[in-house]
Amino acid sequence: MHDEKDHIADTRNDAQATATFDEALELSADAPLDPKSLPALGAVYLLSDADERPIFLSVCENLRRVVPPRLAMSDPDELSKRAKLGEIARRISWKRTRGAFEGLLWHWQFARRLFPDRYNAMLGFGPCWFVRVDPDAAFPRFESVGVLREDHAQYFGPIPRRKDADSLIRTLEDSFDLCRYYEVLLKTPNGERCAYYDMGRCPAPCDGTAPMDDYRRSVREAIAFLDARDETTLEPIRRRMRIAAESLAFESAAAYKRALEDAQSLRSRGAFARIVNVSSSNWIVILRAGVKRTKTGETQLKAYCISKGRFQVLSGGPARNIEALSDSWRENAQGFFQGAIHADARSQTESMRLLSRFLFKDEQRDALIYELNQMPPSDVVQWNLGLLLDRKRRY
Repeated sequence: MHDEKDHIADTRNDAQATATFDEALELSADAPLDPKSLPALGAVYLLSDADERPIFLSVCENLRRVVPPRLAMSDPDELSKRAKLGEIARRISWKRTRGAFEGLLWHWQFARRLFPDRYNAMLGFGPCWFVRVDPDAAFPRFESVGVLREDHAQYFGPIPRRKDADSLIRTLEDSFDLCRYYEVLLKTPNGERCAYYDMGRCPAPCDGTAPMDDYRRSVREAIAFLDARDETTLEPIRRRMRIAAESLAFESAAAYKRALEDAQSLRSRGAFARIVNVSSSNWIVILRAGVKRTKTGETQLKAYCISKGRFQVLSGGPARNIEALSDSWRENAQGFFQGAIHADARSQTESMRLLSRFLFKDEQRDALIYELNQMPPSDVVQWNLGLLLDRKRRY
């Protein structure tokens, strides 16, 4: 069960989004709310005042159970010390959601419309990390960052923790002979080469020993590895290992061998299993659209496609038709992805954070999430779907 994510708004906020909700109910100043007037279902809901200004936005798993006591509560925020929510709220609007992923998705959507200046603090998903690199920079480097920027760099992620992103960068440095001391690289060609050169593990572009064009080639080899991570992208590491062995530099050859093994095992390590080139990534999220049926094949499904900070609902159907549904989702999503314009970096960062929360936390996952280019065949999707529907989750 996920926690409520809420926010008290200044009642001077003029934003309105009631038209985008499924239903609404007027609240009386003279009589308490009858809980039975609300459906017992999960929802994103908005409380508005008499002038239809939004004052409170939240997501919950049971509207009937959560809202009545919420209206009776005083919030610790200064605004609510003047009055209880029930004394100023005159309308509740809601949109039906099923499960944690869909609830947080629509909560994010409404929050950024209703509270554009402060919605980031309301979001119910934490940070994730990316590895950033601009191969065309004067002195290219790989660095771990928590947000996407409006620039020409490439970003790889999502990665759940910064230490994982830093670990990945060290693997790239060891595998492709990249500079470990960026402050020295910035002094090229007047830098002072470090001990890695003496160990045969760095070509020393910093003092001009190796041309910067050669160094850029190594950076692009590392990018190609992150982009594909297949056997062909490992050839530069094998080449370095052979050269070291032929030169009788056995310690260097052994270090390259360890780096090669690390690179080969990357996909099997959970923190790195879902890394993609973020700027070109497109995602399909499959989730339950109705209650779980006794006959699992009758359980209704639906899907979302998410790209560049934007999303769209795809048509659904019973789980027994997962093969046809998967084909339909791929086909329909392609049109959406091709038409998706470049999003602002903030929205794209937020969408990746939402996906990351469920990609790396199995105990919270209530949806199947695939990057389109990594989506498995329908029989594998069907197998994973069976595992998902067998979980004892009540949503």
